[in-house]
Amino acid sequence: MAFSHRPMLAQDVRNAVKAAGAHPILAARYGCRLADLESVWLALLHLDATQCGIFEEERGATRRIAGVGFATFVSDEFVRDMKTPPLRWIAREVIDRILAGESPVLSNREVQEANSSGGLNAAVWQSGIRPEEFSAELANEAITSFMEAHRGFLLKEIITQPDCISSWTGIRNSGFLFFDAANGCYGEYPEECDVMQPYLLGMTQKLAGSTPGAWVSSNFFYRRPRVGFNRSEQRLLSCALAGGTDEELADRLRISISAVKKTWHSIYERVGSSLPELLPQCGTDGDMSERGKGKKQRLVAYLRDHPEELRPVSRRLLKSRVTRVPQGDFGEAD
Repeated sequence: MAFSHRPMLAQDVRNAVKAAGAHPILAARYGCRLADLESVWLALLHLDATQCGIFEEERGATRRIAGVGFATFVSDEFVRDMKTPPLRWIAREVIDRILAGESPVLSNREVQEANSSGGLNAAVWQSGIRPEEFSAELANEAITSFMEAHRGFLLKEIITQPDCISSWTGIRNSGFLFFDAANGCYGEYPEECDVMQPYLLGMTQKLAGSTPGAWVSSNFFYRRPRVGFNRSEQRLLSCALAGGTDEELADRLRISISAVKKTWHSIYERVGSSLPELLPQCGTDGDMSERGKGKKQRLVAYLRDHPEELRPVSRRLLKSRVTRVPQGDFGEAD
């Protein structure tokens, strides 16, 4: 038995909602809002604030959904409210506020600004692995998925809630701390837990600096982007990480081949002015000659180690910052 993960697509949403409804704890947690989940997820799916994935079990040539992970970047106010007694379910509260016209989920512009200055709050709605299917292998797949989705973001705080006793243990072993609502701070775990109650587990940027060995702390490792690609350039580069010719990239992005070449041209110009040492004697052509292939390979290799270059940012705010985060620092952005 093997497991894999991939981004959630619009055509996955209906089956993903069914998987949540079949989960004994999540179904009770969503309650009547389960009927609204499909429309809400579809509305949020393509926002920069949304990080969601499908975990699949592979059996020969067939695949089936073994779990669904869903998280969004939310406002500071929402995190404060979620940490104020009485505690509530993250997913249910987000949906309630969205339907009331008071969405706490950040807009694309808000994500860009927060990721360039004060930092982002990630609220995990669910990991969505059924209790009877929970395994170390699938849990590791969920952790890997979360890491890949959030690497390179300037994170300020992560809050989550366990889906079952096994996920409670897994989250705890990952380094998350228990939020003591009575004292208003993160601290020690209670001796017993009831996953039908809305406990809150989390980690902050400041606390991560004092627990560098914990898995969750690595999510707060941050490097300031040096190039400052725009969103169209980032979309092309993100797609290029999976490989393919310019023609294949154009097909995936649903743009013309001339648009792909024009974007490569602007990418090389930007890299040449910001990181001239990365592509020595870098021209601005986007052809598929051997020289062009070599440039792309070097650039893609750099981006695999520097995901911050592919995250939405406000170039205006990045340029205006006076105090910079040292490379690999856990500290505040400003």
